This record gives sequence, structure tokens and C-alpha cells, in this order.
Amino acid sequence: ANAFAFPDATIYVHLGLLSLLESEAQLAHVLAHEVVHVDARHSVKQYDNQQSVVGTTQVLSLAAAIGFGSMGTAAAGLFNVASQLSLGLTASIAVSGYSREAEREADVRAIGRIAAEWYDPCASAETFTLLLREYDDPDAVASFVYARHPRLKDRQAYSTEEAEARGTACALPDDSTATAVPDTAYARLMRGVRADQVELWIRSEQYDRAIDQADRLLDLDDANAPLWYWRAEAIRQPYGDAAPSDSVTTELEEHYRYALDLDPSLAIAHRSLGALYEARGDTDAAADAYEQYLATASRPRDRRFIQHRIDTLRPTAPADATTSPGEAEPSSSGDEQAWPLSPPPASPTTRHAFSHPSRRAEPRR
Repeated sequence: ANAFAFPDATIYVHLGLLSLLESEAQLAHVLAHEVVHVDARHSVKQYDNQQSVVGTTQVLSLAAAIGFGSMGTAAAGLFNVASQLSLGLTASIAVSGYSREAEREADVRAIGRIAAEWYDPCASAETFTLLLREYDDPDAVASFVYARHPRLKDRQAYSTEEAEARGTACALPDDSTATAVPDTAYARLMRGVRADQVELWIRSEQYDRAIDQADRLLDLDDANAPLWYWRAEAIRQPYGDAAPSDSVTTELEEHYRYALDLDPSLAIAHRSLGALYEARGDTDAAADAYEQYLATASRPRDRRFIQHRIDTLRPTAPADATTSPGEAEPSSSGDEQAWPLSPPPASPTTRHAFSHPSRRAEPRR
């Protein structure tokens, strides 16, 4: 959750921050903050402070180009690499953060800029409140997300003072309690971004945040198939190749099957069901799910891998093998597959009942 600007006024806002913000005014403050950095030439000033280091590197690079040829390409290459690193110094400053004084200047001046455009000046303090609520360790956020920026608590405090000095009373929410996604115009526009962030939380192994985000979005749209799928993935993936308990397996299957009921083309849900059944040791159900995945997916990149899993789980019988007496012939109809657990009940109310984390039978490991 961050944003930064380059000296040419190109501004980047991370997807995590876009999905965290709740109003256009908060986004306006983020953008105004970065504009102030550019307008005040903060990156250029910080670059100048380190110019001696860069200058030395540039001299070495020039020497590498005109006088170090006899030392071999290795030495010349080393000095050229050092020079290239110096060229990225300004970009590094923009991304990593400025001095505390520069950050405070950008925060305060940005409040004046958005107030001039009739945005709520309290939006600055609200943004820092959201960040404090989102992260368990505010000090870690201050040092990691914002590098040398002032601590979030300090920024929240002086932003509130600046806004109230302009005659606006800021009623900030509790920064320790997550709330539902607000039903504002900005939040509605960002629902797709917030849904994408659920997947990114999972890929970065921040499973609790992924589940919390999915639950807040499902409260607004209970029929979002990808959200049901990714919520299940946030529960399943921490187990790795191990099998969850029966109760967790039941919950996961309900999620995946409900997602497929909402969107039959969601092929990845079949693949995850296959992995779930395989971890449980139910080889026939796993192979069936993998086959459904290959039949549903459009040109899957992992086709060879999944086919290998199917062949491993269900080895091809010898050509002369015959059906044993009393053994039923295998059915060729995809509609007659028997799943080990029945699909979730048809009632939307019942389906939504297991959308909350408290319904999990046991905590994830």
C-alpha cells in the first residue's frame, strides 16, 4: 500500500493502496501529496545531497570507457555497472521515501490543495487511520511501506490538526476495528480492484487479509464466483500438500462447488477440488476433478502437469483387462460423476451462512 512520483511528475499508486482507500477525497490527498513532492523538487534536492557519491561513480565510469581497456572487460564492466546504479538513484529516492521533513511538508501542503478543490481536508487523517487499521504493526509499516516517512500515528495526528485548523472537525473511526466496505461511488468503482487484491494477498501468503477482504466484498455481492473461489484458496493453500480436517474439507468443497454453481466456466475451481481430494487420498474424485478442469479450461498452460496427475491417480488398465464379475462398467457420461460430498444447499441464505470466518471448524495452521 504505497504511492510514489518521479521527478517528471509521473505518479504511481499501488493496487493495495487503491483498494484500501474508501473515498475520492482520500485518493485526491494521495495524489496531491505526490504532486507536492514533484513541485517542491524533493527528489532532486535529495539527489543533490548525494551528488558527491554519484560524481565519483561517474568519474569511474568515464575511466572505464577511455582508460581501463587494458585491465580487461571484467573491470570495465564493473565500473559501468556502478554507473548504471547511480542513474537509478533518483528513482530509488522516489520509491523509498524522502526525509521526515519533506514528508510532513507534502502531507500538510496536500491538505491545502484538496481543500481548495472542495474535498474534505480530513481525508488525509482518514487515510492514515485506514493504514493503521490494516496493519497489525504500525511501526513496521512506517519503516517498510514508508521507509523514512514519519510514523503513521504522527502523520494522523498532525494531519488532523491541520484539517481542524481550517475549521473542519474530523470524526475519525476507530483505527483498530475493520469495517464493511462503504457503499460510496468510489468504493463501487474500486470493487474490481479490491477483488484483485484478494488474489494478490494470497500470492504473497497474507491469507488472513485475503479472507477479511473477501468477506467484506461478499457482504456486498454474495454471487461473486471468483471471490468464493479465492476465499477458499486462502483457507486451503496454507495446508500445502497436507489434508485439512474433514470439517475444513467440507467447507472448502462447499466454496468451490458454489463458485462453480455461480459460474460453471470457472475451471480453476475444478483444479483446486482435485488438489483437495488428492490431499485427502480420494484418488478417483481427484482424477474426476482434474478431468473436469481440463475439459472446462481454455488452453490451460498446466495441461501436461494435470494430465500427469490424472495418469498417476488413475493408471490406465492393461489392454487385456476385463471387468470383474459383479463390477459395474465405468460410466462415460460426465453428468453421472459422483462427488464424495453433496453440493451446498440451494438456498442463498444457507450458502451465505458459511461465508464468515467464524464458520471455519478449525483455525488454519
